Amino acid sequence: MKTVFSERHRRYQPRFDIVNGRVAETASPARNADIILEAVRRDLSATILPPTDHGLDAILSIHDPAYVNFLQTAWDQWSATYGEGEALPLGRVQRGMLQRVPECIDGQLSYYALDVGTPITEGTWDAVYASAQVTLTAANLLADGESVVYALSRPGGHHAGRDYYGGYCFLSTEGLGIQGLIGRGAERVAYLDVDYHHCNGTQSIFYDRADVLTVSIHCDPRYDYPYFSGFVDERGAGPGAGTNINIPLAPGTRWAAYREALDRSLTVIQRFAPDAVVVLLGVDTFEHDTISQFRLTFDDYPRIGECIGSLDAPILFVKGGGYCEESLDRCVSAVLAGCLDRKS
Repeated sequence: MKTVFSERHRRYQPRFDIVNGRVAETASPARNADIILEAVRRDLSATILPPTDHGLDAILSIHDPAYVNFLQTAWDQWSATYGEGEALPLGRVQRGMLQRVPECIDGQLSYYALDVGTPITEGTWDAVYASAQVTLTAANLLADGESVVYALSRPGGHHAGRDYYGGYCFLSTEGLGIQGLIGRGAERVAYLDVDYHHCNGTQSIFYDRADVLTVSIHCDPRYDYPYFSGFVDERGAGPGAGTNINIPLAPGTRWAAYREALDRSLTVIQRFAPDAVVVLLGVDTFEHDTISQFRLTFDDYPRIGECIGSLDAPILFVKGGGYCEESLDRCVSAVLAGCLDRKS
């Protein structure tokens, strides 16, 4: 299996999170990606490939130019103003306020940020740009004939919208993979998100698109992040009406209920008859994950991979969440191995 990976992900090194009112070690350290890299080498004999540079235009195909310019310049503005620290928003745009982009960096952070827990650091843009190129390169490999490819992209993407960031996501990496596949000739692409959290950003980007089916299995947003997106009545709009499927599950969900949701998702995807499938592979559904509330066990992850492998289309996996370092390697490898076994 070919895996695309960039060493430049380590340029994003946030030092802390704000968790339950306390400053804590970041939930998304660089070492998590390195743990997964070692696992796919060891367990799957993966061929590791560096990304090729597809340029800025590919990113602008789904992201707002002003927002991308903000990401490129935010650290320079912050460091020129404050000298050090991590760039975090001071406020947030609220209902009834005028939607204007301020001139100062504090105002821009407050305008573009989804939350107050996603710091911008000195190397953020370098890492984010490389992460985008990882997924774009992986999409090209799939378009060139590979049946299963893994984009080990960090920082992640499914919480990033066309013009906002949050949840440690700055650019929609999986969205770029989807758009890249369409640019290479795919007429219909299905997106399946099995991360614990809802893919609010990916959903928003493709919400009115008929050529992209978005399906997400996640914790009910009444109880967990991102709180305001991921409900069953969000079905798409305009030409995309009916092409957005959300399957929220209760905290504490175990395999039986999860398998039912997964079977439903795969049935919807098969009916859509996509030319390719992009899967956001989050393993923060594991029972001992440090920030999540599902109760899947090690035995469940090969089953997830086998189910996904039953789809009659090439599959691009993109790295998602997973915050228990002791389980990351085993869970990710199990899903990928299960899928490869079913495809073989």
